[in-house]
Amino acid sequence: MKKYKKIPQVGAVMTPFPHFADTDAGVAEVERLMDKHQIRHIPVQQDGRVVGIVSERDLHHLVDRFLPKTDKVRIRARD
Repeated sequence: MKKYKKIPQVGAVMTPFPHFADTDAGVAEVERLMDKHQIRHIPVQQDGRVVGIVSERDLHHLVDRFLPKTDKVRIRARD
């Protein structure tokens, strides 16, 4: 009979002190924070409680939806 290793719990692999974005933070501010800390997802908090999570992909979709094409080219060039 094959013996399997015990799979660790989430607490063993989580980031213990993550960075947070506030619900009223701007897209550019959140992108800078994620870039500075080299993270691709960031929890969003309101009144000290986590209310969601935002990913780089979410932000790129938001930019694609709301900015004219010329502005998107300029933003992507800075990445």
